[in-house]
Amino acid sequence: MHLPPSEKQKLHSDFSLQCSAEMSFISVIAKRLSFCPGYPSVELVVVPRAGKSGLQKLLCTGTGFNPEVKWLPNSGTRTGVSCKARIEARRHIKVSSEIEVPVKQWKEGKEFICQVTDHQGTVQMSTSVCAAHPSAPPQIQLEIPHLPDLLLSPHAEVTASCVVKAAPNSRVSWVLNGNVEKEASTETTEKRPGSNTHWLIVSNLTLSATEWKQHQNVTCRVKRLCDDKHEEKTVNIPAISPPTIRLQEFGQSIICIIEDFYPKDLTVRWKKDEHEVRGLDWKTSESATGSNRAVSVLQANLASSSPGTTYTCEVTHVGKTYSEHLSSKAEFSVKISPPQAKELFLNSKAVIECVISGDNQKEVEGATVSWSVGGRTQTSGITLGGVKQTGSAFTKTSTFTIPESAWFSGDEVICSASSGQKTTSEKIRVRKGATRPSITIYKPDKSVRDSDTVSLVCEVSSSDSADVYIMWKENGGQYMEGNGMTTMVKNDRTQIVLSTLTVTGQKYNSAEFTCAVKDANTQNDIQPRIFPPAKAHSAPTIHLLEVGQSIMCIIEDFYPKALTIKWRQDDREVRGLDWKTTEKESGLYRAVSVYAANLTSSSPGTTYTCEVTHGGKPYSEHLSSKAHFSLKISPPQKKDIFIHSAAVIECVMSGDNRKKVEGATVSWTVGGRTQTSSITHGGVRQSGSSFTKNSTLTITESVWFSGNEVICSASSGLKTTSEKISVRKGATRPSITIYKPDKSVRDSDTVSLVCEVSSSDSADVYIMWQENGGQYMEGSSTTTIKQGRTLITLSYLTVTGQQYNSSIFTCLVKDANLEGDTQPAQITTAKRKDVSCPKCPPCPMSDYC
Repeated sequence: MHLPPSEKQKLHSDFSLQCSAEMSFISVIAKRLSFCPGYPSVELVVVPRAGKSGLQKLLCTGTGFNPEVKWLPNSGTRTGVSCKARIEARRHIKVSSEIEVPVKQWKEGKEFICQVTDHQGTVQMSTSVCAAHPSAPPQIQLEIPHLPDLLLSPHAEVTASCVVKAAPNSRVSWVLNGNVEKEASTETTEKRPGSNTHWLIVSNLTLSATEWKQHQNVTCRVKRLCDDKHEEKTVNIPAISPPTIRLQEFGQSIICIIEDFYPKDLTVRWKKDEHEVRGLDWKTSESATGSNRAVSVLQANLASSSPGTTYTCEVTHVGKTYSEHLSSKAEFSVKISPPQAKELFLNSKAVIECVISGDNQKEVEGATVSWSVGGRTQTSGITLGGVKQTGSAFTKTSTFTIPESAWFSGDEVICSASSGQKTTSEKIRVRKGATRPSITIYKPDKSVRDSDTVSLVCEVSSSDSADVYIMWKENGGQYMEGNGMTTMVKNDRTQIVLSTLTVTGQKYNSAEFTCAVKDANTQNDIQPRIFPPAKAHSAPTIHLLEVGQSIMCIIEDFYPKALTIKWRQDDREVRGLDWKTTEKESGLYRAVSVYAANLTSSSPGTTYTCEVTHGGKPYSEHLSSKAHFSLKISPPQKKDIFIHSAAVIECVMSGDNRKKVEGATVSWTVGGRTQTSSITHGGVRQSGSSFTKNSTLTITESVWFSGNEVICSASSGLKTTSEKISVRKGATRPSITIYKPDKSVRDSDTVSLVCEVSSSDSADVYIMWQENGGQYMEGSSTTTIKQGRTLITLSYLTVTGQQYNSSIFTCLVKDANLEGDTQPAQITTAKRKDVSCPKCPPCPMSDYC
């Protein structure tokens, strides 16, 4: 029905619409109706906009005997009103009215009301952008300026971006430091493809670099129009942190420790007096707080330098220069040194040294020395040396020896020196700790050649700055000193003592090195602690497993590390492939060797032997091929579970009598209920002297993961045998790890990837692979190892070096769990960029190299 121009004019003037038919027509309809059409109804629809039109269409439909559709006056501005009417199949009349309202008014949340009136009554319905598009929590991604951008010229403009996925009526605002509101520089909004309820809003805030540096954080806040709620995301603005510099004398070197700086880039220069000299910079490392730490070393003997020689560590960071100095001195003074570890460990004695020094030989030579312990003057255990000259400085040394127990008691020891009118003294005492320190050995994280030089570092960490003494042992032998030791105190007052031992690669590969520590503690326990604890010889345990076309020999829990592996097929020696020996958390070792052999196709009675020689003794395990009447039920293959979401369970009868196998009948039950459908039976096959026949049962993935018991029964003559299987569920989800080559791979190489799925409660897992997210594919082989209640499943995928270098491989895992979640978990071989580290010299703090 189309309205004449005069009716359209009425519509605009009184905001109402009357759609009616001629009375003669109504009369005819009324005569044919034997009932009242009923109460009128109304339906209000938001019509999706096409393109970038500035108008939003609303469609109101009224149904009744003779309905009148009206848009109420408080419905705001609208244009383009049109009306249509039609008779429904149930002889009702349906009248539709469509209006167009400005998009700006629509987005502001204005309410539009449509009213339908009939002789039976009046109904109305309203809509708004809030009702049409209920607000959902927005998703906010905030990208702030990088520090290099803030280091540009002060007037350079730097932009932060906030990308929001939210309802179309959302508003974005910016706040600096939690209270400074800022207007966005630019903002764009576009519809998300395929969505009527989510729009993408991109808001940019552009400020000068100077203004950015005046604030600590920035907040992107998203306000939803239809309620008072808002969501926000706050990110800290990176700030420049200048370095703190400490100089320490260490043996024949001076160490410059540069800490707590940001950003990372800086330069270090050394000077001896006014001459620039060359130092060695170690690797810059990042702390847990995000600040950085660097170390530089200068080879210089401060004690033998001329008096007044000054060494300077000069650091340039973000255009500013910072420096620290250390000078050699020669004046009449006393320096007392704590006891050395060697005497404490070998003789249980504390030998304390007091050095008198000065630039006047007569003054030093005529100096007298006295000692006191706990306020009591000492007369025994004291030695006094002669005068020595080093450069222009003269020194004389006195030593005082006391029992180890007296030193660790905490009594104060004082050394006093007098020369003419000058008297000077210095005191020392042991520092006790309430808690025992922790001990860690740092060693190479890669294989070492016999021709290499290896630096081992023993780190002793104490939370209360207690004194510690460190020595080393090789294969449990005599105590020996490390090549160097230094002490550092971190900002949290944790004291770290580092002892370094440098050995040849040959010694490192063949010997066991331990770190021995004595510490001053309130328990007065002066027995040395050994790390790692001494280990007793442990013989290997051997497991043989059939894995596809291979036999795997798993050798575990042995110590020491060295062993040899041989394979035999019957009495003939054959060649296997040995994998890298790894150290377990317990300190014991684990090795794996694989021999390519198909046990099923081997002649009955063929015996495969894995022979291990460890500590001069041979150990072995055997696996033989057999043929007799038996039944074996196999769990479902991962291929069907991943691709078809179905569990296909196979039951194989085997024996060396063809008639028995051929005449055997098979039946299946699931959860105690006999199955008659989705069952297939195969024919008899011969493999060597063994005959087999298989039957498969297909059930849905959900039935299998429910935990119902599946039983396969086979009868042959008077003999009936059965085997059952069910899924093993885990309370916790398994962990997934991919092992890949630890060195570069050439395209012509062959690469084996290993996906290890570890479950603490022996749950069943199913593993498949993907290359670049493509089709599921099975690994080359899979094996399962049980350690206590931990079940380790290994899936191996062999690829070419070219594939490995150019593709990303994903290991996908489905597991039986209490949540009933059958979505696969996954992990990829995505490579991280390796950062090369310059080779460090033997150093006491090589964990910072």
